[in-house]
Amino acid sequence: MLIIIEGCDGTGKTTLANMLKPLLGAEIVHCTTQTPNTYGFFNNIIYAAQKKHIIVDRFCYSQFVYQEEEDRPLALHEIYPLDGDRRFVENSYESLARLEIDMLQADTKLIYVSADTETIHRRLSARDSEIPLDNFTIEDIKAKYEDLWKRTLIQPIRYVT
Repeated sequence: MLIIIEGCDGTGKTTLANMLKPLLGAEIVHCTTQTPNTYGFFNNIIYAAQKKHIIVDRFCYSQFVYQEEEDRPLALHEIYPLDGDRRFVENSYESLARLEIDMLQADTKLIYVSADTETIHRRLSARDSEIPLDNFTIEDIKAKYEDLWKRTLIQPIRYVT
């Protein structure tokens, strides 16, 4: 089983992942700006989840919230259609749809974690690191997630902390 946990920083994604881990005997994978975040990277996680329980703290969905189309590592990947004509996908939404079809076969659960803006600010301010929101406000991020869920095949389970 694959459990994907998405949401703004400071909503409790990692806390939820750590609570679920012992219940499922799952491995946790944290996707960050340091992980490859390419189509192949996410596809490997999906296939691994068909053999063991994996909880992913952020997945490909974050690219649609925090990055522009041209900056998404998910946007460009090579595919081989049935006719054998090799081509590249240049649209990250097409890549997402292909991943989601595989996710459905891997018994994927998508959880969108949210919290009110004041709680998120308080949690982020309590961290030792800088608040990682850069050019976005918390409300911008929430709105981008809501817009994204209108375009996805897999609808998230909503969890408010």
